Amino acid sequence: MTQSRCNHSGLAGAARLVVFCLPLLLAAGGCLKVEGPFKAAADCPATPTTSAEAGGDEAVVERLRQGPEDLKGAKPGGVLNVQLQVEPGGLNNLMDTRDAYSVYISNHIDEALVAFDSKTLEVKPVLAEKWEVSGGGKVVTFHLRKNVKFHDGQPFTAKDVRYSFDRMKDKTVKTTKIKFVFVDLERMEAPDPHTVRFHWTRPLYNVVSSMDSLRILPAHLYEGKDFDTNPLNRAPVGTGPFRFKEWITGDRIVIERNDDYWGEKSFLDKIVYRVAPDNNTALQMLKNGQLDWFVFEPDQWKQEEARFRSDPDFQVLVYSAPAYSYIPWNMRKPPFNDRRVRVAMSHAINMDAIVTQLYHGFARRLHSSSLPGSDEYDNGLKLIPHDPVRAAALLEEAGWKDTNGDGVRDKEVEVEEEGRKTLQRKDFAVEFLIPSGLQISQRVAELVRGDLEKVGVKAEVRKYEWATFIKKMQSHEFDAAMLGWRLSEESDPYQIWHSSQAETGSNYPGYMDPEADRLCESVRVTLDPLDRASQIRRLGYLVWRDQPYTFILQRKAVAVIHKRFRNVIPFEIHTLWDARRWWVDDSAGGAK
Repeated sequence: MTQSRCNHSGLAGAARLVVFCLPLLLAAGGCLKVEGPFKAAADCPATPTTSAEAGGDEAVVERLRQGPEDLKGAKPGGVLNVQLQVEPGGLNNLMDTRDAYSVYISNHIDEALVAFDSKTLEVKPVLAEKWEVSGGGKVVTFHLRKNVKFHDGQPFTAKDVRYSFDRMKDKTVKTTKIKFVFVDLERMEAPDPHTVRFHWTRPLYNVVSSMDSLRILPAHLYEGKDFDTNPLNRAPVGTGPFRFKEWITGDRIVIERNDDYWGEKSFLDKIVYRVAPDNNTALQMLKNGQLDWFVFEPDQWKQEEARFRSDPDFQVLVYSAPAYSYIPWNMRKPPFNDRRVRVAMSHAINMDAIVTQLYHGFARRLHSSSLPGSDEYDNGLKLIPHDPVRAAALLEEAGWKDTNGDGVRDKEVEVEEEGRKTLQRKDFAVEFLIPSGLQISQRVAELVRGDLEKVGVKAEVRKYEWATFIKKMQSHEFDAAMLGWRLSEESDPYQIWHSSQAETGSNYPGYMDPEADRLCESVRVTLDPLDRASQIRRLGYLVWRDQPYTFILQRKAVAVIHKRFRNVIPFEIHTLWDARRWWVDDSAGGAK
């Protein structure tokens, strides 16, 4: 989705999802431009708690964000080694394989007509050098830069924008996850090689900024070939400050500086994304000098904090980024097509215990897909309390009772077999899906399983590799799961809450509500930001009332970076998504 621009508190409202999901981490893929799904866990940062120590850490990061850049003595050179927790399905930013992990890499390689400035979050020109809005806000004309070349040396022109636009709109190729941004985009024309014009069906608040989602592909390398299976989807050719070098499956993905870049060139020679699904393995790689940057799981930081705070080779960074984790309930079938059951699940799960016992306070609860502190978050709504008695009463009311005394609730439900519907008594059994790789995900899942069993619900935790996990979510082969959304710069709840996104989009629970649909549509055409925020708060109430998600938490990132890297600023949205301004001080050591 697209989420709201970060406000003064440093938090975004809803955003375009990056699907992006990350492992409980998170995902990106959401109410957000949700950058995508992600596993819900460690590299999904969140807002800090209120301890004095955390406040001091956050103040350090805020000074970095607000102060001048540290570029004295900066020069080209050096290699940045970072963990890649999940290997992406590809590196084509238009395709459905796009998630938080692919964007993490490919945003250094490809570009769009515009982008959001990492520091100010204002829209800035990229492949377009300027634009005009006309036709009552429904026509946007972009004037393209004339000195831009793809990494193979071929010039960038309006033909490439046309090709990328056509593939995004093409119903026969796998670009469904990006189409929601452009539902109201009617047509495009290219009057000359350096001008493109987009015609929208109605004036929207993001007719310009939405173009940061349309990443530009090289038409001359894609035309005449199958789009979905093109090898360039794994070895992209873009116009960005880094060019793709290699992808060794199961080991690493490497990008290197583009010395022919049209704009401000990167200082770093290379970024190496080292595949390390297990965070304990990655921590050992950090200690061995194989990684320069690392984000801790809560238990890891509790054990390692003293060592790294006293280590002169590392800088500790504690910072906030808009993201949250959640449990989607599949509303397409019993028992979760009953609102009472979903509300009961939220009462049954002890979220406070997850925050305090598993995350050691490095997280906080929330009640909607807008983040606390944003204009879109309704502070008048209460967090759903842990109340097993209320959960049991709701389940009884919904007809789920333990009729045979075995400790598991059961009910007669309609079952279709061989085209014939019959009533059968079924136990309340839930298959709870999580992505493999993170210990914190497993621990949260086990706590949830135990809480559900206390109210008579049998829950089985199943772990899947990320690619399989996402396929099951997209094909709706789940009862419940653990996911997260990482947010982008603007608010557009259409992606995760509009009913049109329930079949092939990111509306994983299958939430369908006429008022929610009207609000999702109205938000897009509301130009006044306060009015838009009010509508999103109303949508947040509907979601709070109906509980298609059980919202788990928003967490805080605790990271370390080797001190040989200078000008490292963990911005509110991007962090490692824009490392071109980082540089290496050769007087320090570093990764091997």
